[in-house]
Amino acid sequence: MPGLVGFASPGEDNEKGLARLKRMSSLLSHLPWHACDRLYTQSPVFATRVYLREQCQRGQPFEAKNLRVWVDGEIYRAEGRESMFAGAGLLAGLYASDPEFGFLGDIDGYFTAVIYDELARKIHLITDRYGFKHIFWTKLKEGLAWSSEVKALADISGSLCLINEEAVAEFLELGFMTGKKTWFREVQLLDGGTVLTLDLATGMLNRKCYWDWGKIEPIGTIGDDEEITRELGRLFRESVSLRCGDGEGVGLLLSGGRDSRAILAAMPHGGNGVKTATFGMKDCLDWRIAREVCDRCGAVPCFLELTPENWLMPRLSGIWRTDGMLSLLDLHGIEYIERYPDLFEICLSGFLGDATIGGSYLGDPLMSQTEKIDNRGRRLITRGLRMLEDAVIVRLPFFDNPFIELLMSLPASYRRDSYIYRRMLLSEAPALFKDIPWQATGISIKWPPIAEKVFKQIWRGRRFLYNRLGRLGIHLIDARGYPDYDRWIRREPAKTFFYKALTAPDALYVEYLPVGRVKDALKRHFNGENHSMALGRYLTLEIWLRQLVEGKYMEDNPLYEP
Repeated sequence: MPGLVGFASPGEDNEKGLARLKRMSSLLSHLPWHACDRLYTQSPVFATRVYLREQCQRGQPFEAKNLRVWVDGEIYRAEGRESMFAGAGLLAGLYASDPEFGFLGDIDGYFTAVIYDELARKIHLITDRYGFKHIFWTKLKEGLAWSSEVKALADISGSLCLINEEAVAEFLELGFMTGKKTWFREVQLLDGGTVLTLDLATGMLNRKCYWDWGKIEPIGTIGDDEEITRELGRLFRESVSLRCGDGEGVGLLLSGGRDSRAILAAMPHGGNGVKTATFGMKDCLDWRIAREVCDRCGAVPCFLELTPENWLMPRLSGIWRTDGMLSLLDLHGIEYIERYPDLFEICLSGFLGDATIGGSYLGDPLMSQTEKIDNRGRRLITRGLRMLEDAVIVRLPFFDNPFIELLMSLPASYRRDSYIYRRMLLSEAPALFKDIPWQATGISIKWPPIAEKVFKQIWRGRRFLYNRLGRLGIHLIDARGYPDYDRWIRREPAKTFFYKALTAPDALYVEYLPVGRVKDALKRHFNGENHSMALGRYLTLEIWLRQLVEGKYMEDNPLYEP
């Protein structure tokens, strides 16, 4: 997918460095509309950027005197906020004035960047304050390599192909990896709010954290709830508006939830004329709600149907494109990746609205809300964003700095049970929230939290009953769900595909996972129990390992034909 890739290696031969960079950059370019900037090959630095062909305004690197700057994503300065969506040029100017990076505290956006300061002989890797745009790195013998995708680092040194067994165990248990871990022992994800610097003269690495959640201090004086609601609503509208540039084809994926609906309501003209896309099973609750929301505000709905026949095969190459860090059961909507550019150029995502203002990550005695954002949010849910970025530019209205700073400075009680979120939505967009249900409960958010909890329990009870009936061979469809992986894995083409891949005599996962455990899960699932989540992770691991070893997406391998 689009991103940055390169390495710095003193003494590297230009010809060999060029060949290596070509190989690395080719691993980030997956689709016909991906393009690559010119390859910068001035030893000791070899770098480039892969981007969406139709949406690049200026080639990179941006060059100014002794500086070379590459940016993946969008940067703007909080001060004035009029320079929205600037990029490498803005960063170069700020760095030239302040090479100690004091300016990063005033930067907003969703980006990673690389700065080569030729005069100082330093390479800087930079992440945005939240670290949602990923960049991976590894230390070379006398240098540093980086990439927006792990796979491009796999062959830069033979030792990097050593699999991180702790990361494998986490993926199989949680569906994602925590902290900095990746599939490879020597490759790390760079932390959010961080500058990693390589001194080319000494080979030394220095890491500087310029922002963390502790920078947001609890609010001193709290006004009344109505005042806080109004201010949050104002900041959120401003955040959405700033991300809808004049003449840009801005749209969104619209579900039956609150977050994407909140963005639609805050868009200019109340969302009128905005193109939306909703994926799911025919007549699922998400589509019914999305259609009603679009009718109310004049948005343009588009339904992308998921079926037992179309869901599986497109996800095999999706595993490759997301570095195997997202279970194929979580690659929702990848079936229509080639349709998204026809619907919109830019997608506003409701990413982690539920976890921040919605408060859904509160209440865990073992992990704080911000720790959950850094782990589950940053390491799992962002992989879905990266999948989408294969086709369109993604922007995150819930992570506009002024909005998030006010929100996270409030006492947790304001976020718990979506208290302040509910007030904001009902105040700002009553027509879209007062009497249109929320997919998670089947009732409107005007109902009190106790009612939501009761209805959630009813849904859970219904799902438990459906699972029990499934063991008896009676399979009912839960209209609240947009896929039905439990049932679909028992149907062709998935049934044969899962069975052949996970029982193959040359299966690669056996180095990390007991065969008996996998075969037992297969047997139990095909007999009616629901082991879809585990089977999805097992198969993802197997496909990813084969892709690394065999260097292909699997569609051409006869072993896996349905």
